[in-house]
Amino acid sequence: MVSNPPSHRPRPEYPRPQLRRDRWSSLNGEWAFGFDDDGVGLREQWFALTAQELAGTQLDQRILVPYAPQSKLSGIASDGQHDLVWYARTVTRPGDARPGDRIFLHFGAADYHATVWVNGIQVADHQGGHTPFSADITDALDAEGATSTLVVRVADQMTALDLPRGKQYWLPQSEGIFYTPTTGIWQSVWLEPVAPAAPDRAAPDAGPGHRRRRAGDRAGR
Repeated sequence: MVSNPPSHRPRPEYPRPQLRRDRWSSLNGEWAFGFDDDGVGLREQWFALTAQELAGTQLDQRILVPYAPQSKLSGIASDGQHDLVWYARTVTRPGDARPGDRIFLHFGAADYHATVWVNGIQVADHQGGHTPFSADITDALDAEGATSTLVVRVADQMTALDLPRGKQYWLPQSEGIFYTPTTGIWQSVWLEPVAPAAPDRAAPDAGPGHRRRRAGDRAGR
């Protein structure tokens, strides 16, 4: 299958409706992509390869993130059952990062079990196809200005009826009230440089016109 994603950057808006930060970088757009129907990616350590190596071999398709491979907008438009998918792209430390900043990688959602590596170092492992998650990737990134490799593996057993699925169908062709299933990354991905004690969320205070902020506790938010 030859993928042909559009050239524009999809979903360019800041992904979170709250706690908007001025410094952020969207990772939406073209990624190297491939199916792992034989389940050999972990054994062959695809996560340890560079994005360039993967793009020319195991991940020889191109997908437009954040659209799922079943979507035409992704450039893949897959109608088969693929329980394991892999993604790869290059990233660099954001140019507007300040000394001492931590670099966070955010995923709006990936269905269902996502594992994330930067330069072969695992930085995240998340289960849940409808919930966002984040990872502090500062220590895994290469030096400032250097290119790092970001690899994502997503496992989604389409026939496993014990997994939360909403109206996603477990058979190849949707029918009745059921929808075409969604696999892999399906919400925005972005980087943010943040101060070490930056607040991750804000909650309303009891007093009028005041807000209470809680710092830290970023993971999984």
